[in-house]
Amino acid sequence: MIDDQRIHETEEDRARQFEILTVFAAATGFRFIQTHRLWHYDAWIWRRGPYIRTEVKYRSHIFGSYPDFIIDQKKMETLVPGMLIVSWLGDIRYAEISELPKIVGWVQRADRAENADLVSHISLAEFKKL
Repeated sequence: MIDDQRIHETEEDRARQFEILTVFAAATGFRFIQTHRLWHYDAWIWRRGPYIRTEVKYRSHIFGSYPDFIIDQKKMETLVPGMLIVSWLGDIRYAEISELPKIVGWVQRADRAENADLVSHISLAEFKKL
């Protein structure tokens, strides 16, 4: 357990992250190294400059189904500055994160019997289509 919560990242999640990173790298010219399981973020990406912390997410709904993207606030605190890459059913988009989002709230996940999480809300307008 981490932070009094169960660990939810599976090998299937890691494989999906790798697939998303591979597509992103091929389209953008970035290279990547996937971090160890349960690291603070999922990968390092780079072109010619310094490594960029990167978080990779998959959503099982289409882009635009919700007005914004929600991510755990603690995850954001370890990511900034960095890159967020999200696949909405294969529609891959990315956002450069240079500061913590201003909109923060609490969300209780319907699929887990756990305490509510403090989350950041990121406007979908921040995401660039791959």
